[in-house]
Amino acid sequence: MNTTAETIPTTYESWRHCITQKCGLALTPDYIATRLAALRDERDAHTRDFRRIYGDAHLHATLGWLESAQREAVARN
Repeated sequence: MNTTAETIPTTYESWRHCITQKCGLALTPDYIATRLAALRDERDAHTRDFRRIYGDAHLHATLGWLESAQREAVARN
């Protein structure tokens, strides 16, 4: 994991740490599926805000990180 304090995660490891440790959220299959569905829905107001604030590249990275977390969750079960 990157040891510098990142405001916006740039790697899967820093994103996962941010979500699970800093935000205290569990990357459960339901949470992951809900976030993937929302971020894939271009009509969703939060997705439009996310894209406007963080840009397309970060949106695509976040989708990829959620997909990685989903694969890990499936492998655990």
